[in-house]
Amino acid sequence: KHWSTPSVNSLDDTTDRILGQLESPFVSQFDIRGLVVGYVQSGKTANYTALIAKAVDVGYRLIIVLSGMDKGLRRQTQIRLNKELVGYSINDPAAVRLPPRGKQWIQYTTEDHNGDFQPGYANFGSLQGIQPVLLVIKKNGAVLRRLLNWLDLAPEEGRRNLPVLVIDDEADQASIDTRGTYQADG
Repeated sequence: KHWSTPSVNSLDDTTDRILGQLESPFVSQFDIRGLVVGYVQSGKTANYTALIAKAVDVGYRLIIVLSGMDKGLRRQTQIRLNKELVGYSINDPAAVRLPPRGKQWIQYTTEDHNGDFQPGYANFGSLQGIQPVLLVIKKNGAVLRRLLNWLDLAPEEGRRNLPVLVIDDEADQASIDTRGTYQADG
């Protein structure tokens, strides 16, 4: 992208700090949450793309990116992650190089307009391997239920030893608080 050295160093430092807040992927149970906030076009996607790369380098294997509520946003995020993280088999000069065999990403979502997660195309064996799995998921109840049902059906041993990183690219479209803790001003 022809970024300046200070920009690259800043991204490297920032993602190191964020990664340092995550638990080791080899700890049996953890639940760490955080929020990164930025202005429009401020580098949020570049930030989480770099974070994903570093997280996989330290052992996270299932990466789920929640990418908005419509097909267009999901597709846009999928394309960007393919260009900047995953690569293409045709070695597109505008994208990162495809990793060597055995280190390539497994994906069950595609750049197609209707390329959202479909469990019939997903293999549980990929959750037990060493290759990272990337899912770019639309924030839609039906799609999220399909993903959760698929994960629930995965062999318990695979789930127990599966370090997962979930990134919500559209946290401003978060779910409402239904726990009854909201108190209106009287």
